[in-house]
Amino acid sequence: MKMIHAVCVAGALAGTCAVAIAGVRAQGFAPPTSADLGLGGSEAAQWDSLRADTLQQRAVARADVQREMAALQTLLSSNTADFDTFAGGIDREVDAHLAASRALRDRKLAFYRSLAPEAQARLHASASDRLDRLTHLRAAMLEMSSSF
Repeated sequence: MKMIHAVCVAGALAGTCAVAIAGVRAQGFAPPTSADLGLGGSEAAQWDSLRADTLQQRAVARADVQREMAALQTLLSSNTADFDTFAGGIDREVDAHLAASRALRDRKLAFYRSLAPEAQARLHASASDRLDRLTHLRAAMLEMSSSF
């Protein structure tokens, strides 16, 4: 059962990673730049920092998933694999990534609250466009997965 859990977690992370990699490579799902949002001065600097942290967090997550996939591949080829330990390690890594993601989200929300209403409106429009793209991507992925 632990082996199934470990394989499922690794598979889910790999799928998420594949989507993130495709988006970052195409820059289609990278956060908008401060120029895209019409920000200037200190607001632009704050946003650029948050954007860089977001991209860095994604890169770390991709590297961790790749490393864990390689570890799982090695583990699966072993007759004495310790799936409990592997699953525990995956759980700890996921928890750490979630904590880092929540901290970054909180910083983004604080930044948003500090903006003037017109800048908030530009962020709303950008977030709405992004949500539309993600909705289309999700629908395409569901359609693609149903053909397997």
